[in-house]
Amino acid sequence: MDWFWAGSMGALLHEASRWAGLRRAARLPLYMRRLHYWLFTVVFIALGGLLAYLLEPQTVPQALCIGLAAPSILSRLERIFPERMELGVQGTADKPTLRDWLRG
Repeated sequence: MDWFWAGSMGALLHEASRWAGLRRAARLPLYMRRLHYWLFTVVFIALGGLLAYLLEPQTVPQALCIGLAAPSILSRLERIFPERMELGVQGTADKPTLRDWLRG
């Protein structure tokens, strides 16, 4: 279970690097005030730890790197999906999608 905590620390470092980039911003971004951002942050940290636990690294730095890479890769998966396209169905443009929810 120690690999889980080391991987979680790596994932937390990933999130902390995002927060450090905002330290000079005049105002925090709107998404940081939304509950789903914080829920996904906790989920990504847990996934970093879980992945480190499942991959059974040999050293603590390896576990940290696995934990650091996991949320980084998962948060970029949204970019591989194509933009939303209107295919002629009336009335669906106003309905929020999962992608909209993930964006905030």
